[in-house]
Amino acid sequence: MNVHAAKSARNDAVDVLKGIGIFFVVANHCFARGTRKFSGFSVESDVWHYGFNRLIHFAVPLFLFVTCALLTRSIARTGDLRKFAHSRWRKTVVPYLLATTVYHLWYKAQDGFQIQRWFSDVLWGSASFHLYFTLVTVQVSIAAPILVWLSRKCKLNWVTITVVAMGLQMLAFWVQREHLQMARPASTIFWYLVPVLGGLAAGLDDKVRDSMFRVRSWLFGGAALTAAAYVWFSIAKLLGQHATSDQINLSYALFTAFLAYGLWGISPKSPTGKLRQGLAWLGSLSLPLFLVHPVFMSLLGGPHGVSVFKAMPFPTFAYWVSVLVLSTGFAFGVMQTRFGRWVLGSNEVPWRRSPAKLGDRAESS
Repeated sequence: MNVHAAKSARNDAVDVLKGIGIFFVVANHCFARGTRKFSGFSVESDVWHYGFNRLIHFAVPLFLFVTCALLTRSIARTGDLRKFAHSRWRKTVVPYLLATTVYHLWYKAQDGFQIQRWFSDVLWGSASFHLYFTLVTVQVSIAAPILVWLSRKCKLNWVTITVVAMGLQMLAFWVQREHLQMARPASTIFWYLVPVLGGLAAGLDDKVRDSMFRVRSWLFGGAALTAAAYVWFSIAKLLGQHATSDQINLSYALFTAFLAYGLWGISPKSPTGKLRQGLAWLGSLSLPLFLVHPVFMSLLGGPHGVSVFKAMPFPTFAYWVSVLVLSTGFAFGVMQTRFGRWVLGSNEVPWRRSPAKLGDRAESS
């Protein structure tokens, strides 16, 4: 009995991490928009609001770390690139293309479908403010087999890989600033080399999780210190101080890396009870929830919605809860239908399975 319980706890760890990630994705987006809609000012213009906004701004690197770990593990265990490519096409590329098309029409309905602009949206993840992340996961899917092949040429532990990744990340920031000057650098994998290469290390060696668990106190301590630095550098301008883009970007990379590593280490055991079950369930819905939540943000943020929420004591909080509940309900409904599961490349309704089997699905996805 105890062995089975331990296995279940290990196996649903990935869904727990996805649940944490999607919870804070929606919170971060709703906080920024809610402040503007209901308080009448941009979150970037107030020290306390912007500081809090930056503090909860860690979900994308966490998702990329987990995604790369899972993809790396899948390739390393099976070596079947054809099966891997088909899986990524159905589970990542097809949902991305469909979501891009929907948001292309949603936000630009008055102009109709424009093929040239649609291609631009596909290339840069610009059909909606959140689709850049899905585009990056497409790039990670392409890069993962190459990274696994390269990793066989040099055996490095996760600490060394992180140090190397930090150096490469700062080089990428410098190249972007001094030479490329792309309009949307965050739409490229090169903006997230630390979580991608960290995920590679975690996916290649199952013992990495145990290693991260043993140093969890140091990882969370590092996350706290670098989060404080990231918040400070981000709000420095509002306080009349000066901070460089390198200081902001480096502290962000360190903060999100420490946090992702710490959460990866403890996720097989913490949290526990109802909170764990809730996060795992939310994580099993993370893809449709992520793709659809901007629709509800837009619908609830219209003139009528604004007047309703403004009449409430804590309008931004109420807005966030409403978006999260409606988006989750919609995602749940989508995954009940064969068409919805087909669109998302899923063959099953994961929460109808036992916790152990749910985790097996998560670990191998």
